[in-house]
Amino acid sequence: MVVDPDVMEYVTTTSLHDQLKVVLATKKIEIDWKMKRSTAVLLYHGEDNSTSRGSECTEEVQTWLDKLKKQDVEVNKAFWEDVKAQLPSIRACFGVQSPLVKIIDDSFVVRIVSLASDAEDLKEKLKAKLEEIYQKETRKTYVTKTEKVSLEHLTLLKKIRFVEKLKEKNKELAIKLDTEAEEIYFEGPQPLLLEVTTKFHEQISGMVEKKLSLSKNILKILSLDEGLEKVKCELEKYNVEAVFVIDSEARIIGTSAAHAVKAASLVSKLTLEEKVLKDGNGRQLLKTTEWYQLCEQLNASSAVLVHGNNWNDTYVSGFREDVREAIKTLTTCLDTNCIREEQMKCSSKLVRKYLSELRQDDLSSIEVQLRHEVKIQTGKGDDDFVIWGNKEGIKRAKSMLEALADSTECEILNVKQPGLRNFFASGNGDLLVSSVEKNHACVIHIQKKDEMPTVTEAIAKPGNEDSDDDDDDDYDENMNNIVTSTDSSTLVTGSGHKISWKPGNIKTQQANILVSSQGACSQAIVSAGGQAMRQNLVIPNTGDITVTRGSGKLACDHVIHVNCSKWHGGTGELVLRGIVQKCLQKADELGGVSIAFPVIGTGNLRFSLPQLPGSC
Repeated sequence: MVVDPDVMEYVTTTSLHDQLKVVLATKKIEIDWKMKRSTAVLLYHGEDNSTSRGSECTEEVQTWLDKLKKQDVEVNKAFWEDVKAQLPSIRACFGVQSPLVKIIDDSFVVRIVSLASDAEDLKEKLKAKLEEIYQKETRKTYVTKTEKVSLEHLTLLKKIRFVEKLKEKNKELAIKLDTEAEEIYFEGPQPLLLEVTTKFHEQISGMVEKKLSLSKNILKILSLDEGLEKVKCELEKYNVEAVFVIDSEARIIGTSAAHAVKAASLVSKLTLEEKVLKDGNGRQLLKTTEWYQLCEQLNASSAVLVHGNNWNDTYVSGFREDVREAIKTLTTCLDTNCIREEQMKCSSKLVRKYLSELRQDDLSSIEVQLRHEVKIQTGKGDDDFVIWGNKEGIKRAKSMLEALADSTECEILNVKQPGLRNFFASGNGDLLVSSVEKNHACVIHIQKKDEMPTVTEAIAKPGNEDSDDDDDDDYDENMNNIVTSTDSSTLVTGSGHKISWKPGNIKTQQANILVSSQGACSQAIVSAGGQAMRQNLVIPNTGDITVTRGSGKLACDHVIHVNCSKWHGGTGELVLRGIVQKCLQKADELGGVSIAFPVIGTGNLRFSLPQLPGSC
């Protein structure tokens, strides 16, 4: 027959077992049951073997078992272990006639099996006993220790006031954070311990760690007490639930992914590593003792790290505002002390010439007064000086040069005198000027007005045989488009072309185009051009031109060869004019930027100087 294992256990382990045996013996029935089985075997020892006899035996046993009752009483899970531990005292509370009392772990219940008549009374006694255990355990405190907790996690718990918040809700709870041992202790009633330890583990498991990619120099700054304090203040300023940790690397520990990301962004924006910009002149300053001392001073007095690399670059690492202030200091030092070049223009070319030629001692004195921190040289132009030095030295040198220039007097004299032009043309004028300059410690610039007609007029007009060197009015009329320069043998046309003349050797000129005749000048040029020119030379017809490449000892790109005719009045002049025009056109075709003419026809062809047409 089917039976309840708990009921059968109660029957077989108490005096009820003997009672059952007596009752069944009168009916010639014997029951066989093994512990924890849900079936029992009934044996009938009578003479009647009818099939109905088995049913009667089962009914007899069931009727007797129905006098018993099984019931479960739920237990508060917070006190389950305490109830299990006090099971003997629970059984004792029922007296001599104790029921079957069992602990069912899966269901958190206490099971009672007893006579049905005693069931309600026993159930009430059990409930009363459980309540007694609850109250006793509630008054009782326990000490527990969690697993090891890392220092950064404990630090973050402190920052978010985890302990304080728990204590505000649970007055009987005591919590201690031990950062040295990296442990946390809870003390309080058992139910609270279960609750708060659960919250603790949930808080720890929700924390997120994020690594930061920072340079070693930034890490040095942040690892200082001042650096750590600044980061801490920055995180508190924006209410970020995270802590910054530096050991072998930099890390952020946040209560969540959002707080970790925000903290990482704040730390990145808080710091800066920037290069000190400098020009080529500033590089020399980076090797000086003064520069090293300034860098050491910044490292000692501010929260920045000034450092260099193998390429002699200088970097500043640290907190953003400190870096910018240090960069400003270093840049100011470079700007003030690096050697630079500045130009200073004089009021006129004549003043520059006077200072550079006759006041060299004064210029040297300026350099000496400034302790050789500056160097003064004449510039590429006709009216400027170039000053080398640092910013302050150049400023002082300019001031002293300007004072020197202001103390120089200039006077312009307009001279008109018959024969003066020929006087200078003969060279006697230049000798006179040199003598005056030497005797009176001055410089003189001769601006020869209306010396000759423009190139265009020289080519287009048939000649100026009637021109008189001493007739100034006649020259004024012909020279409206000519602007003379400071060089007495140079003029500039109205269209910007420069024409100059001087005695010398045309073979040494670096003009892009050379023009020669078939006389001694031509032979000298061909000789300087070497074998390559002789092989390529084609002698032009009279009035015509040919071209060869510049070669040998010649400094030009091309040579234009011409063939003029002997002087026969106007005919010879026309031929010469035509040759000059062809040379200019050919130079333009060749892309030349300058052209040099010898005085064509004045050798074997006997062109006389007064008969030469203008610039030809």
